[in-house]
Amino acid sequence: MPLLLLAALAAMQPAAVAEAGGPRCEWSDSWRRLPMPSFGPSARLVGPQLREGRVGLPRPKHRHVIEGRWVAQVAIAANGRTVDARIVERPRVSPPWPEAEKAMLKDARKLRWRPATADGIPVPVCMDLPVFSSPRRID
Repeated sequence: MPLLLLAALAAMQPAAVAEAGGPRCEWSDSWRRLPMPSFGPSARLVGPQLREGRVGLPRPKHRHVIEGRWVAQVAIAANGRTVDARIVERPRVSPPWPEAEKAMLKDARKLRWRPATADGIPVPVCMDLPVFSSPRRID
């Protein structure tokens, strides 16, 4: 009986994590090749700020019902360029809409940022970027 309850609770969840957690951005070869400056735990960290670009949904061919949100994880170099992106959280989409994720990732990889800094020195950063939230119906 508990297994059925867990399955029912899981079915009620609006969004699903795409992949298991782990070291942030370690999935990206581009991220692993970036030089990582060292800084201490007392460093003053300032996150990146979006300078240019936006992530949008493509024009749908059909009506879609979306429950949940898309969250992309972006790897940003010390110069403010997005070097890689992946989807880490997906909503329930009915009917399925794989073109949406492809378009969002393409847009996310074009984003330009004011770099994150540690004590005023630009540093690479990996962050989650909420792309789209529901409830919403796309026509």
